[in-house]
Amino acid sequence: MNDTTSNETLEAILPLLARDHGRFALLRLSLDRFWKGGTIHVIVRPEDMGCTRGALGEDQRFCIVNQDSLMGGITRYAPGVGWRAQQILKLAASQIVGSDFYLTLDADCLLVRSVSREALVRNERGRVDYNNPNHRADWYQESSRMLGLPRTVPARDVSVTPFLLHTETAAALTKHTADLARERKAASWQQMLLHDELKSSRLIGPSVWFKQDAEAWDPSKAFEGERDFFFVVVQSNTHIDAEWTRARVTPYLR
Repeated sequence: MNDTTSNETLEAILPLLARDHGRFALLRLSLDRFWKGGTIHVIVRPEDMGCTRGALGEDQRFCIVNQDSLMGGITRYAPGVGWRAQQILKLAASQIVGSDFYLTLDADCLLVRSVSREALVRNERGRVDYNNPNHRADWYQESSRMLGLPRTVPARDVSVTPFLLHTETAAALTKHTADLARERKAASWQQMLLHDELKSSRLIGPSVWFKQDAEAWDPSKAFEGERDFFFVVVQSNTHIDAEWTRARVTPYLR
């Protein structure tokens, strides 16, 4: 991790696969309009470095990072390079960010209003979404088991990416879980459970989490009028084509 972190800006990290470049193009449009933070670290597999560097071009907002430089020996224990590996990357990115909080993004996220440190961090506390009741009890139970903690399940759970992480806390958790992995020679990573509470606003607004949500989704409610949220998600695992999303959101990102 950087020896010092700044409380004057907000950096972001984005794990990105080559197959998601189409979705990333839409995220990038929303970043063009609404991102008021610092560096966005784009974390890619070694085999995707070339094509992703070409897609990013000379845009100085982005810094491309080889994921192996972050995961190191942990890759020997991670079960593949899919969803679980992304959770490792989002925590391990605490090594490279230069801000005291950082935002995690995925290619299927869209910004819908101005995003900056001032908007997401107040009195050194970060915004977080909660779901009540908790419908991810298995994530908490498995994470507790891995970390050697009592298997308690809170009444509510925290939401998913986009997510705001406290850099120092993420670095400490990364080190602890890496130590555990070395001890056990295995790591079954689950969703990260860090959160800093500031309940005055939501992070994520009306989104397409399931394919059946698509027909009723109205993007005008995400981009127009009074909003108390900063992002929406058109979930990539719904397999909705990026062109479907482009047709609906591009008019609001010009």
